[in-house]
Amino acid sequence: MGLFDKIETGLKNVDSKASQKIDEAKIDVEVRKRKSEIEKIKTEIGETYYKGRKGGKPSLESEMNSLYDKIIALENEIKDLEEEKDRVIAEAKAEREANRRASG
Repeated sequence: MGLFDKIETGLKNVDSKASQKIDEAKIDVEVRKRKSEIEKIKTEIGETYYKGRKGGKPSLESEMNSLYDKIIALENEIKDLEEEKDRVIAEAKAEREANRRASG
């Protein structure tokens, strides 16, 4: 393998790694957004319960279930995003390995 082939492979791998890190960062931002939303909903659950009890509302089950369902949906989105991040990492790694083999 010539020097230029090695340089070309190196540049492709650097580009692949940079793209991977950008994609990972985007996914991490989305995960943080969902985690923040979960915390807001947990606070809302507490406020809803407190206001309901203070106001003499005997059953808060439907409101609590609705908020709980929102949390579960967000947790599922986080799981999907984490799986997507793992896929991005694996694909970028495979691309870099293919670049190495093609030039070697």
